[in-house]
Amino acid sequence: MKWIKRLLVAVLFLVIGMIVGAIGASILWQKMTARFTAASVLEMAVDAYEIQAGRAEAVLRRKAKAIPGFVQQLDSMYRRHMTESEYNAALWAVARFYEGVESGVPPAIRPIMEALTPRPKTSCELNGTCPIPQDDEGAAALLTQPDGEAPAQP
Repeated sequence: MKWIKRLLVAVLFLVIGMIVGAIGASILWQKMTARFTAASVLEMAVDAYEIQAGRAEAVLRRKAKAIPGFVQQLDSMYRRHMTESEYNAALWAVARFYEGVESGVPPAIRPIMEALTPRPKTSCELNGTCPIPQDDEGAAALLTQPDGEAPAQP
């Protein structure tokens, strides 16, 4: 009978510990998510302000400069936490950006990008309605238009 009481107390402490752990993990997750969300809002607001002030090229240069570091971080630190389709989708967006950049993919991320499975065509590419033409002007063409309007299609 004494061992049953001990077993019940042990189970009770285990359940209480699990509940406290789950609550603690939830609080930490919310704090981490809040920081990421705040950083995203900050970045979007700064970019919108810069574009509104006529400095779209500066925004493009800043973002283009940051892409290689983010790609390396995604590949080395976060890939194991992602599905293959999530990983591919993120890097296909990067590949699409570099299709319009004269200098091409930076050497630091070239091996990562070359190992990527081929990107399927998007629906706008299939029907010819992409807002950014895939020509020599590339991504900069959209940012140089007033009010963020897409350039005229040839």
